Parts: sequence; structure tokens; C-alpha cells
Amino acid sequence: MASSWNEGERVESASTQPKHSGSFKSREEFLSNIVPLAKQVGSEIGLDWRLIVAQSALETGWGSKVKGNSFFGIKGHGSDKTTTFTTQEVIDGKRVTIQDKFRAYDSLEDSVRGYGKFLLDNPRYSKYLSSGNIQDAARELQKSGYATDPNYGKKVLQIAQGKILTDFVDKQQPTPQNQNDQLFNSSISVVQQSKTLEEAKENLKNSWEGFKLLDEPELENLVTQLYSSKTK
Repeated sequence: MASSWNEGERVESASTQPKHSGSFKSREEFLSNIVPLAKQVGSEIGLDWRLIVAQSALETGWGSKVKGNSFFGIKGHGSDKTTTFTTQEVIDGKRVTIQDKFRAYDSLEDSVRGYGKFLLDNPRYSKYLSSGNIQDAARELQKSGYATDPNYGKKVLQIAQGKILTDFVDKQQPTPQNQNDQLFNSSISVVQQSKTLEEAKENLKNSWEGFKLLDEPELENLVTQLYSSKTK
């Protein structure tokens, strides 16, 4: 279900990096920037984040062709800030090239948030936002008339479930070594916040971080070493 979104209300940015503006040099760079924003906005409006990324990828060639930070190709009707560029539309069954106005934004983040607000503000996208799965959502996107391309919804779905996005997500998953490093660092924090060695042992055993360490024969030495480093 879509949630309410008060105009002007802003959630803390999905990234601590400066806001990106303009085209991207690679798919990897595009995905690294848009995926966190899409996940955040998707959770706020009730839409699978993969569809948000896929739609922007389709509209901009994976972020390579962007003007006015119009990452979703939203027509400029009723908007005070627009940019004009060449686009293709399907009219009377024929693909034609035209010049049209589109909503412009100050950054990628503003564009993603603007897209979310645009969907919430327009009742014709209500079924798109309330769809139970990604396949149904793609069909409702097609029915909504967002684009004139009769295969628009299918193209968006293919990208959302395709290899490029799937491979990117897989690479973001922590490896076992990264998980072990995170576990070790968390254990250091637990132990060093303890006042005594016995308290350190007990806190580690009672913490989430400690459960995976309980089977390690080095547990006693580990806690002792970590606590000793604190007292030096």
C-alpha cells in the first residue's frame, strides 16, 4: 500500500555523498547512486525498488543520457521547472520523434523523490502502487498510460528482473569474510564497553555478536585479548 507523503517533508538522505547531478559515465556508477534512493522511496510509496531503477534505466539508457536531471521522463505539464529534449512516442501505432517538455530537477535524488510524489499525486497510478507483486505492477504501469510504447511495462520488467541489476545486487551482498570482519569489529565494541573481564565475557555471550563465537575454542583467549587491549 502506498503511504502518505507530505510535500516538503524529507527523510534523511539515503547517502552521505553530495547530491549527484547529470549523466553517469557507467552503469555501475548509475546503479551505485540510484539503488539506495530507489530503495528508500520505494519503501515510502509501496513500490518495488527494482521497478524504480528499471524505469529510470529505460528512460535514460542506464543514466547515460540525462538532461535537466529528468531521470524518469515525466512530462512537464503543470511544472514550473522544465527541460526540452527530443524523445520518441508511439502515435497511431507509429513511432515518431518529437520535441517535448519534461520536468527538471536539481539532482538525481530530487528526481527520484519527485517521481515518487508524482505517482502518489496521480490517482491513475494507484493500482500500480498497490500491486501485490512485481509482475502485476509492470502490467498496471502499462495500463496507466505512463508511456505510449505498447511494450513499456514489459521492458521495465525485463530490466528489473534482468542480469545487469541482479548481478549488481549480488555484488553488494557481504562475503563470508566481510561478515566475519563485521562480527569481529562488533565483538571488540562489546568487550571494550565492559567494565571488567567477567562482564566482558558475559556481555559477549549475551550479545548477538557473541552467539557465532560461542563455538570457537578461542573464545576465552579472544575475550581476554580484546579486554587487555582496552586496559593498556
